[in-house]
Amino acid sequence: MTIKTQSEFRAWVITQVIPALLELVRRKGDQYTGEEASVFANFEEGAKLAGDTKEHYLLVQATKQWYVLTDWSKRAGLEEAEKREIKERAFDVITYLLLLLYMVEVQ
Repeated sequence: MTIKTQSEFRAWVITQVIPALLELVRRKGDQYTGEEASVFANFEEGAKLAGDTKEHYLLVQATKQWYVLTDWSKRAGLEEAEKREIKERAFDVITYLLLLLYMVEVQ
């Protein structure tokens, strides 16, 4: 493996990660709530059904993805299909954490 620098990492985040996150946020937002509905509607409804807070419900959803990532990290080797799945789940966790940050910001 070649050594990667901080500047290479920053460039990757700016050119690859941020655009992918923005697309995921748009797509998932449209899928779950739509443009003008509450960004937290999915978590508010899930929390109501579970008798929980929306914050905890959000973290439960993120934890599901985290467990898959944790399980994957125990194994050696990675096929292309698994790489796609790992990337998707990592982006989901990042999105959940961004939503948590936004919950904290707007309360």
